[in-house]
Amino acid sequence: MAKVAEGSLGAQAGLKPDDVILEVGGRPVVTAEQVIKQVKDSERHFQPQVVERSGERQYLSIERPR
Repeated sequence: MAKVAEGSLGAQAGLKPDDVILEVGGRPVVTAEQVIKQVKDSERHFQPQVVERSGERQYLSIERPR
């Protein structure tokens, strides 16, 4: 992530600048477009994410508005 917009779903999930999103909803992602598509297309309210932060894996969850 180059930037995390204040008040965004990513900010609410705990994403920080320089985090690298590796998975969303158990599926690998490479691009920002893939991340957005995974979150939008999922029927689940909570989306688990795996990010790399400072060389370590972190597990976060995005809460999607209903």
